Amino acid sequence: MCVKLVKKNDNAVQCDGCDHWVHIRCADIDREGYKLLQLSKPEDKWYCSKCSSPCGICLKGVWGDDPAIECDSCKKWIHNRCSLVDDSHYDHIQATNCIWMCPNCDNGNLSNTWGLTAPQRENSFHALNPDSGNAHSIPSIDGKSSARRPSGKTALKKEVSIVSININGLRGKKLDLQTILSESNPDVVALQETKIDSTVTNTELIPPCLEYEIFRNDRTLRGGGTMLLIKNHLSPTQVNFIADGSESIWAKVSINGTWHYIASWYRDPDAHVEHISLLRDQLSKIMTSHRNSKLPCFHVLGDFNFSQIDWAHRLDKDSGNSVSNHSGKLLLDIINDFAADQLVKSPTRGNNTLDLVITNTPSQYTDVSTMDSPSDRAAIVCKLKCLFPNLKQPRRHITQYSKGDYATMRRDTRGFCIKYFNGGQDMRTVEENWQLIKSFLEKTVKANIPTKMTKSRKSLPWITDTIRRLVRRRNRLHAIFKKTGKADVRKRWVELRSKIKREVYTSHKNYINGMIGDIKVDAKPFWRYINGQKKDKHTIPPLKSNSKVAVSDMDKAQALNSQFSNVFSKTVFTTNPFFRSVCGKMPDITISTHGVEKLLHGLKPNKAMGPDNIHPWVLKEIATDFAPVLSHLFQQSLTNGRIPEDWKTAYVCPIYKKGDNTLPSNYRPVSLTCVCCKLLEHIIASNLMNHFEHNNLLATNQHAFRKLHSCETQLVSIIEDWASSLDNHKQIDAFILDFEKAFDTVPHELLKTKLHTWCV
Repeated sequence: MCVKLVKKNDNAVQCDGCDHWVHIRCADIDREGYKLLQLSKPEDKWYCSKCSSPCGICLKGVWGDDPAIECDSCKKWIHNRCSLVDDSHYDHIQATNCIWMCPNCDNGNLSNTWGLTAPQRENSFHALNPDSGNAHSIPSIDGKSSARRPSGKTALKKEVSIVSININGLRGKKLDLQTILSESNPDVVALQETKIDSTVTNTELIPPCLEYEIFRNDRTLRGGGTMLLIKNHLSPTQVNFIADGSESIWAKVSINGTWHYIASWYRDPDAHVEHISLLRDQLSKIMTSHRNSKLPCFHVLGDFNFSQIDWAHRLDKDSGNSVSNHSGKLLLDIINDFAADQLVKSPTRGNNTLDLVITNTPSQYTDVSTMDSPSDRAAIVCKLKCLFPNLKQPRRHITQYSKGDYATMRRDTRGFCIKYFNGGQDMRTVEENWQLIKSFLEKTVKANIPTKMTKSRKSLPWITDTIRRLVRRRNRLHAIFKKTGKADVRKRWVELRSKIKREVYTSHKNYINGMIGDIKVDAKPFWRYINGQKKDKHTIPPLKSNSKVAVSDMDKAQALNSQFSNVFSKTVFTTNPFFRSVCGKMPDITISTHGVEKLLHGLKPNKAMGPDNIHPWVLKEIATDFAPVLSHLFQQSLTNGRIPEDWKTAYVCPIYKKGDNTLPSNYRPVSLTCVCCKLLEHIIASNLMNHFEHNNLLATNQHAFRKLHSCETQLVSIIEDWASSLDNHKQIDAFILDFEKAFDTVPHELLKTKLHTWCV
């Protein structure tokens, strides 16, 4: 790799493909991986990057002895496990007359398999380590150890699980739906007849811990409504360009370079004859939008209410002839024209197949069946074969500030103050003093506050083991009833359904009551729960930026950063306007230790910390002992006109406002700055306002951001003026203005000029 000589004492490994020695630093192998390689068995092999090729799906190396296939079109090697090829299919693919479809580029090609002519050789792994006496027998560190070379496999899911339910009123069945989501954990859920409106939030219906992106099309009148729930790791995006008045909601996801359009559709039984033609228009728009690219896949899930069609034969159920109903014929024509198929053959309500799955990729579906649902009809369950990364939320360290040893921290802070005020505090720069303070705080927090690792919880806490067992038993009874149709089985199944409903309701009520506690003692948990139900938590979908779609987190961050930076005014004035000073010079700001201590005690411990990772809880607990150090730093910063570099940075959080959530322009930045920086800003702002108020520099009609002034005082003043004008028979003219992005677009040079005019 580096062409340098591999010496005897170097940490290196030998490739089983080309027999060359490679430094572990050149092979990107860390010390832990090197130890595992030393413990590998003789049959385990290692190959350098020149003897392996990255898999077109999982991007991991395809080694010389790995079962894999090369695509003639995209020239990518693909593991058998990544292309869903088992051993029997692999033997067939090795035949010269076999044509297979590449999952990376979707092109058909003649097969070629990796390593068919590779010579079989004995494992010749050696570690250039003087401690190893035998080249082929490396002593184990622990006799019981079974450590092996890491396989390097990426966690992949081989299928997308899909559920479609006519819920017939979601608000009253939300606990039943949550039980299904918690136990089955489907990737895509399509709901029809949700019967909700905009006053019902997503959080009220689906807990955020289930990790779904929610798309809704609520009916403005009574009844109806559709909804899509798609897992966040699929990065779904709502499709708005095909909105045409139908009762449907569309979203799209990209899997292995192919766009999959997913819809939840509802057709009212009394709908107009031509209503189903709206589906044709939607599919036409989808196909037209991909005219110059790879054709997309579509999956239409929903309740179409065509009871007269026998879907097993596509004939009229009553006569056995061709379908005579005009709407039914239109639907069959749509399915044929778009080379699609309808996959549900079994009844979903009584003897009628009302709920359908229409797709142009029927061969990729497996296990299309029905299961018990909270409504009066069965839910459709199916699986779509495809490969995508099974992304798991990484575990994080959580600092438990409520369990800190603050008595020890206060004692350490007093010792640090003595060290800080050693006579050299004024000789050090502002940055040096800040780094000294920051280093001490990080050290004492690490020593005195415990941490824990977060646990990913995708299940709902009120779904107990007892409920899970009952659900599994109910599903078994439902399956038996579908096969046998016995009345006694149906009776047991219905009774068990009712019992589960009662158990879930009771368990959920007990959980909420335990979380809220006694409202007479402490009402905060109650209002925290209520406010949490009223607010929706939005994840950021793929964003449209410069005619491209930003899908990865890095691309989204770049798109939002460009939007936020472009909004700020970049107006450059060659000559600033001149204004005569209107008052005396503002006195210098003097910072007292007592004032800083008061601010530290007033910090809210549950607020977020900034980029310096100094939590307000810690500052509040050590306020009395820490105030002298911080007040000196503040005064030094004002005197020298310098602030620490950490205070110039912030965590910028994009907050969705309204409109299309795929447009970066519909997000607003909220900056989380350092807590100490906020305290200094508060001190400066207070002194500025005192100067303005003392010299009567602010307009009397300005009610915002002033003491004893607010929107209420402004409304009282306006109503008084209007009432007086009406009493005196005078005309009233009112102009109401709202400036877009007002705080971001104000030229800072003009603000600085105005402050200079006001002798700041």
